[in-house]
Amino acid sequence: MAKRKGKGGKVRLDGVVVAHIRDWSLSQSTETADSTTMDDDDMTHEATQNSWEAQANLYWDKADAGQDEITNGSSVVVDIMPEGADTGSEYYTGTATIINIERKGEFSGMVEASATLQGNGALTVSTVI
Repeated sequence: MAKRKGKGGKVRLDGVVVAHIRDWSLSQSTETADSTTMDDDDMTHEATQNSWEAQANLYWDKADAGQDEITNGSSVVVDIMPEGADTGSEYYTGTATIINIERKGEFSGMVEASATLQGNGALTVSTVI
């Protein structure tokens, strides 16, 4: 498997590329139910429901159209593009609710922002065409 460089990645919200992304993360998890019976020596579990969450950290730019999509409580289609937007590149896509926005600034640094998105429904893998 080929290694991928993170610097080529992109994040889109409702089809608009978000500028000044510093990093992103995507977490997928599965809930389980205990299916152990009294005569089992070892515990067993069954997968029940999947969930996912994404986070993007960026330099804040109030003039960026992509950052205009970052509104607390809004529902967006998010595309996490680890390989960028070149034809043939795979990316993750799904509908999510923006559940948290943070902004911070320091005396000797840039104003930064982060957004946390909670998935609504399935996260799928697509290919840029």
